[in-house]
Amino acid sequence: MTSSGTTVFNPSAADLIRTAFSRCARPELRGNVLTVEHLNTAAREANLLNVEWANRGYNLWKQETIQFPASTTLTQGIFQYALPATTLMVSMAWRETQPGVTGQTDIVMGPLSATEYKSISNKLQQGPPTSWWYDRQISPVMNLWPVPDNGGPYTAFCFAFTQIQDVVGPGGVTIDSPYRFLDAFVAGLAKRVAIHYAPERVGTPGNPWAGIPGQGLAGEAELAWYAATKADTNQRPLNLTPDFTGYYRL
Repeated sequence: MTSSGTTVFNPSAADLIRTAFSRCARPELRGNVLTVEHLNTAAREANLLNVEWANRGYNLWKQETIQFPASTTLTQGIFQYALPATTLMVSMAWRETQPGVTGQTDIVMGPLSATEYKSISNKLQQGPPTSWWYDRQISPVMNLWPVPDNGGPYTAFCFAFTQIQDVVGPGGVTIDSPYRFLDAFVAGLAKRVAIHYAPERVGTPGNPWAGIPGQGLAGEAELAWYAATKADTNQRPLNLTPDFTGYYRL
């Protein structure tokens, strides 16, 4: 036997929505019997599923490198810079000097909590920025300390996790998720539409991380999410080497 030789499986959002309804195991929720109301409800729940995924943790395919401010360098004396409204979380930030030349230097800046930032007595002190506080407002901003001085120019970047694109049913468009999350999307959406149209199929989620099985569509959704998120990691070992030098006294 020979395999297909193709790797193009990427169903449209509409096809995934129909599959989610089919999992509810009711004849009136399959194929051509779905109404406009069914599809509109599913589209809303699909986008709420994206919100759930964003709240549950980082999604590596939505990690982007963002320059702030966009396409220009930091300004002397300015400590606060806007980030795109789609920014959900910042995991790392750094500044560059002399970008693109042999003498380019990248300096990683350290994160501050809100309490640590508010505890800085002189927030307008100027110098090469070494720290940042990400203020998660509707319009998110990065606060730098020390405030950029005239020793630059400094170019600032961050790794940010951003909002998943909207799910749109018509037009044959696909969802903004990679192959490894397709099953988790269908399973999660099936659980959500079942709340409206097949509540007896919802069940309980369980906890796959602790080996506790779930029931019904909620159990299937949690298991699919568990499998997808286990695969959505950077496969690098973590090595810790403690230094006991300071514990020895003569």
